[in-house]
Amino acid sequence: MKQNTNVRGVWRGIIASIIMLAAISCQGPLPDLDDAHRDLRDQTLAFPGAQGFAAAAMGGRGGRVIRVTTLAASGEGSLREALEADEPRVIVFEVGGVIQLEENLVIRSPFVTIAGQTAPEPGITLFGGGLEITASEVIVRHLRIRPGDSEEGAKPENRDAIAILGDPRRSREVYNVIIDHCSLSWGIDETFSTWYEGVRDVTLSNSLIYESLDDSLHPEGPHSKALLIGDHTRRFSMHGNVLAHNDDRNPILKGDASALMVNNLIYDPGRWPLTFFDRERRGPSLFTAVGNTFIAGTSTPPEHTTILIGRNVKEGTRIYLEDNIGLRGEVEDPWELVENKSRRADDARVDAPPVWLEGLEWMPASEIEAPLLERAGARPAARDAHDARVIEQIRARTGRIIDSPSDVGSISADTLAAKSTRALPEDDDEVLQQLEEMHRALLPAREAFGEE
Repeated sequence: MKQNTNVRGVWRGIIASIIMLAAISCQGPLPDLDDAHRDLRDQTLAFPGAQGFAAAAMGGRGGRVIRVTTLAASGEGSLREALEADEPRVIVFEVGGVIQLEENLVIRSPFVTIAGQTAPEPGITLFGGGLEITASEVIVRHLRIRPGDSEEGAKPENRDAIAILGDPRRSREVYNVIIDHCSLSWGIDETFSTWYEGVRDVTLSNSLIYESLDDSLHPEGPHSKALLIGDHTRRFSMHGNVLAHNDDRNPILKGDASALMVNNLIYDPGRWPLTFFDRERRGPSLFTAVGNTFIAGTSTPPEHTTILIGRNVKEGTRIYLEDNIGLRGEVEDPWELVENKSRRADDARVDAPPVWLEGLEWMPASEIEAPLLERAGARPAARDAHDARVIEQIRARTGRIIDSPSDVGSISADTLAAKSTRALPEDDDEVLQQLEEMHRALLPAREAFGEE
């Protein structure tokens, strides 16, 4: 039996290497801005229910199964060691609890799946640092990431929960990245971001993004900012996410970028929910927003509108809006939600989506709140205290933007010390077969989604 397992492993490694070389050889230049429509209906999905422009990402499919066996920040059996491996890999967890970081984790090598759904209760939380992704074909599921405001750690101006980073010298592409069912909070710069040239085909789905820290360690002062879709990002899509208690960038779209925003719930935004800025004058952008709901909270200034088009947005920007509910409720004309400060962006309104996925199914904005609050975030059927607290605040229309994790109790000493373990099957193939079953076990009942 052991010999057969070894042979299987050798063949799996050979196949994975062939896949990696084939995919890398297909890299090309940054896509044209107008290349923002895709039909992925006939593609092999990364996992059942995968959505968005990265829905067909490979992740670590066909690669080695690497088991995380310690909550230590580094060393043998750690998540950091698994991420630093230079081969296709599926990372599974035989331990659950908090991994305390003093510097960010970085994914530099492509073809990786982080299967947080395999961890025993209470799941995996990264605390004190974030995750930087500088490689392609990456899938991250069921992680909680909370950088926080420790004086030690990554530079505050770069301390995001997740940052997907290209390269200003255009030396690399970062594509086919899925972040699904993750809980991201307590970022200092942004809580989620894409940045630099070369980032394309990214999906952010079914995730919670909340309590970006405001008057914290950032050198520019108050800086509670949720989600940055950076200059030159191509084909970014966000589906089924819940954002709460973030002052700005809910999200923001920068210059020369294309993005799709479908069925997201934004609660208690501060100064600006959805914004368009191009201070660096990178060029026009394309954006489609369909079926999203914005709900004012205690941190929302009553005089602010739902969508801001900044003065520096370049002519040629195209924005399509359909069935979005604004801070003051439903509107007859979708553009009643917009404050347009740029005379040169008068042509931004278009009557057809400039960014779209053929076959995409979406719900009316009036129907999304209940199902999204049931299923968003890491391990929604077994939420930890902070995720559960924020979900209940949204339902009760309470809570606020915070300056520090200490404002809401941070992570207790007992939680930091807690650890659980379980032995996954010894046979790697059996582990792989169980991945989606483990994922489904962490979701609420299907009836909560209005399904039979």
